Amino acid sequence: MSSVTTSLDFDAIAAGGDSLLQGSGLHVQLESSDGHSLHAARIVPNRSGRLAQIRLTVTADDFSSAENEAFDAVMPTLSRIAFQADTPLEVTAISLTERATQTRQLRTTLVGAVHPAPEIAETTTPELRMFLAAYREGLNGNSPLYQALSFYKILEGATKFHTNRVRAAKKRGEAAPADPMARQIPVDPDGLADVTMWSRGNFTPYLGKSFAEIRDAVTDTIRHEELASLSGADPSASSPAA
Repeated sequence: MSSVTTSLDFDAIAAGGDSLLQGSGLHVQLESSDGHSLHAARIVPNRSGRLAQIRLTVTADDFSSAENEAFDAVMPTLSRIAFQADTPLEVTAISLTERATQTRQLRTTLVGAVHPAPEIAETTTPELRMFLAAYREGLNGNSPLYQALSFYKILEGATKFHTNRVRAAKKRGEAAPADPMARQIPVDPDGLADVTMWSRGNFTPYLGKSFAEIRDAVTDTIRHEELASLSGADPSASSPAA
């Protein structure tokens, strides 16, 4: 029910969780895509009696492998529950504990910084409104895959919109407008003034490249991620994150 957390309290996040599903808990046998039995898991409720967590034990060499194995095993069950209850289910935190050492790892989304409200003085066009809607969906999304697909809609839409603008300009006998996809990422990392220091590494492979070059570089990856998601596979197990 809450897509983000407001503070990094490990114990509170690990013990938290909520949903729109009332129940005393479930014991489920997770299976692989080919029908083989994998793990026994427990779906446990919170203090309000709503299903809140799914817990299971896996054997793996490291945290990453454990998370991937658990993800592959759990997601089909969550999808089935969401379908049968006709209720959205989103994973908001993943907590892993190594039994031998009690070392813990937590993956969750923290609420962002407060920003000043913008001044809205200009009007928008119907074409621009579509892009703004896709951008907002990307910002609101909890799933990295859904975020990537939402933002990719803007890349595809901007290219098509620019083509239409060029044709319209030619009909009017005017100079063609600048192609937004020709804009470039700065060559020097110091030119990324609006990017936080901890996230600049994501831009390193694309320094000096145009938006069009970056789009072409990630297109196959994003489409592969989408097909893997639709087929029920774990995209992170076979390709880098988009």
